[in-house]
Amino acid sequence: MKKTLIVLLLTITISPCFSQYSIGVKGGLNFKSISDNYGILDIKMRRGWDLGIFANYHLNEKWLLQTEVLYSEQAYSQYTIDKGTYSRLVGNDFVNISLLAGYKLLSNKFGSLKGLAGMEFNFQFPYQGIYDAFTGQPDLVYGSKTLYCVVAGLVLDLAMFTIDLKYNYGSTRKINATSYFWRIDEKNERYREISQHDNLKIYAHYIRTSIGWKIFPQKKLNLKKNIINL
Repeated sequence: MKKTLIVLLLTITISPCFSQYSIGVKGGLNFKSISDNYGILDIKMRRGWDLGIFANYHLNEKWLLQTEVLYSEQAYSQYTIDKGTYSRLVGNDFVNISLLAGYKLLSNKFGSLKGLAGMEFNFQFPYQGIYDAFTGQPDLVYGSKTLYCVVAGLVLDLAMFTIDLKYNYGSTRKINATSYFWRIDEKNERYREISQHDNLKIYAHYIRTSIGWKIFPQKKLNLKKNIINL
């Protein structure tokens, strides 16, 4: 009797439910811009690349949850003109972890179009800063490795492949930073200018596009059927 009541309760609660899940790999490009509240950085859209894994879990016919773990090389350069100087910077590598919710907008026999939104956490390594492409010396060193972003985008979900386009916007928390920039004085001699910046916030916005391949394509688990068969 007790077992019957439990089965009946579960059946009533989730009888219309089923879950679908898929796991895959993905790769693509990102185009990133960087700025800050001190006006130190003014980096326009620069191309980088992403590579990683994703997994999604369909709650029902319309809603899903998706997570992604990406290794991201976010390259960018900056042109700083100060008494005739030119400075080129490159970004460091990141591990990006996304937690997203999705909603199916359109569907047909070939696939579906879904909207995605959520959060992304960018963990920078191995450095805490931005380094010169040519000398390997720091141009900006700061005390945080994490960029907190909001994400919105679209994904075209086909039988074995996904194609997505996302927009990210985020910032660091307020941090203390030290900048090291090459300058040229009145005698046309180059020197290293060191400046301290308190409560610096770095802002980033970028567009990411990628193609995914489902290693484990969508599998359906009918919870109602499994429970009734107990």
